[in-house]
Amino acid sequence: FVKLDKPAFIGREKLLEQAAVTRRRIIGLEMVGRGVPRSHYSVQHNGQPVGQITSGTYAPTVQKYLALALVASSLTETGTMLDVMIRERPVPAVVVPLPFYSRRRT
Repeated sequence: FVKLDKPAFIGREKLLEQAAVTRRRIIGLEMVGRGVPRSHYSVQHNGQPVGQITSGTYAPTVQKYLALALVASSLTETGTMLDVMIRERPVPAVVVPLPFYSRRRT
């Protein structure tokens, strides 16, 4: 990881340019409605496509349907409501923090 707020270093300007262009991020989604999120399903916000599911399934440990999605960076805040298009119907989902589950260490 690189801290861009450090004093000048070789490659800093290029990294700043790349950071400005990055428009999508990986997020965690928890399905609110009924449906299984699968790879390549469209993710929408207010009826507009904003990304797609990269992987999704039922998580028996937390007893929920969860997915990872690549979406517009402006929609990555926890609690943001999005729709996953399942069989051409929007199914509500909420952005949740990653990792989905953190095991207690003994």
